[in-house]
Amino acid sequence: MDRFISHKRIKLSPSYSRSKEWLESSFIDETNEEESTDVKLTTLVSLYPHVEQSTLLDYLVAFNGSVDSVCQTLKSWDERSSSKKPKAGIGYQTSLSSFRNQNEIHDKIPVSPSSKPLTRKGQTLHLYAPEDVETHTPCSIIHNFLPAQEAEDLLKELLQEATTFEQAKFKVFDNVVQSPHTACFYVDSLEEQKVQKTQYLYNGSHLSDVRQITPQMRNVSEEVRTAVNKEIANRIQHFYPGGKKLMYQSPNEWLPNAAFVNCYKNGAES
Repeated sequence: MDRFISHKRIKLSPSYSRSKEWLESSFIDETNEEESTDVKLTTLVSLYPHVEQSTLLDYLVAFNGSVDSVCQTLKSWDERSSSKKPKAGIGYQTSLSSFRNQNEIHDKIPVSPSSKPLTRKGQTLHLYAPEDVETHTPCSIIHNFLPAQEAEDLLKELLQEATTFEQAKFKVFDNVVQSPHTACFYVDSLEEQKVQKTQYLYNGSHLSDVRQITPQMRNVSEEVRTAVNKEIANRIQHFYPGGKKLMYQSPNEWLPNAAFVNCYKNGAES
């Protein structure tokens, strides 16, 4: 309690004042509702520093101001997460949206990511989960859509190919710079290979190293085509105005016919 008396009140997010109006209208048994709400939120912030303040406030609203109910929900989520320890290897950061207990507070929390843009002028927006990326950007990330063996075969093939990749050179404000990583451009036919070498410019110059796609690339192209077109259909249905393709978007199905392959030896080459 000394912490709440001796320290300044925490700085609240803009969404706090809007949600607090609804919160205060529901709690009529407190003598000083504004201070009570502040203390409750401060308590939750101290207990769950890894959860966004606005998310904690949404929980508080959903559970009619019951700090105990919010703690129980977050505790049950933490227990489920800890019981599913990931295997050794590359992991993915969890989306904040997964903190919500869908069975208990479904449709109660007034959160609408698409109507509350996260971008701020002059600030970098860090997104780690596929659902956050597709909600706040015009992009999508699709993890692990290839069968394990096909992915392994493709990796081995490209690692062998990468030994012959080169660092690209290009001009930036009349200065010639060199890419920190190596790369190569692949196309699906000999005819397209000739066209890319003679008719197109990349970073102000022709590409000298254009190759035809490898056997394993050709082998997985059908899975790539299926996954990409499925995601295009998903974006049209859930993100595009009126559930229709954009004005200048091709009416035809997307077909894989080229690939830029980058090779990074370490983080310094990104």
